[in-house]
Formats: sequence, structure tokens, C-alpha cells
Amino acid sequence: MTIQIPEHILLLVEAALKGQPTSADTETLRQWRMENGSHEAVYRQLKKIWEEAGVIIQGTTYNADNAWNKVNLRLASGCF
Repeated sequence: MTIQIPEHILLLVEAALKGQPTSADTETLRQWRMENGSHEAVYRQLKKIWEEAGVIIQGTTYNADNAWNKVNLRLASGCF
């Protein structure tokens, strides 16, 4: 069974997961989740994916200075 999620609901889910919902957004999303057990299941899946992605993103660090130093060394040595 495929559930079509309306665009405005996806935007409300995004706002909720980012911690930026308005009270009206929160109520609309709550009503949508309660309409159907599948809606709640979809919301929980999206929330889980969001949380897991956050862990991955937070674990990834990028140091621009080190990257530029590597580029400069390769350019200076003629290896590019």
C-alpha cells in the first residue's frame, strides 16, 4: 500500500523535525497523524530517518583549511 503524502504535510513534518513548527502547524500535523494509522507510521518512519541522518551528519567533520592545504601541495608539486 502506497501512501501519497500531500506537499503541505511534508512541509509540516519538516518544520516539526527541525523544531520550528507554529502552533497551527502542530495542530494540523497532529490531526493528519490521527486520521489514519498509516499516517502515524509514515511520520514515525520519517522521524527515524531524520534522526539517523542527523547522527551521520554530526559525525562528519570537514576542515576546509586542511583541504586547501592538500590542494595547494598537489598544485605546487605538479600532481593534479
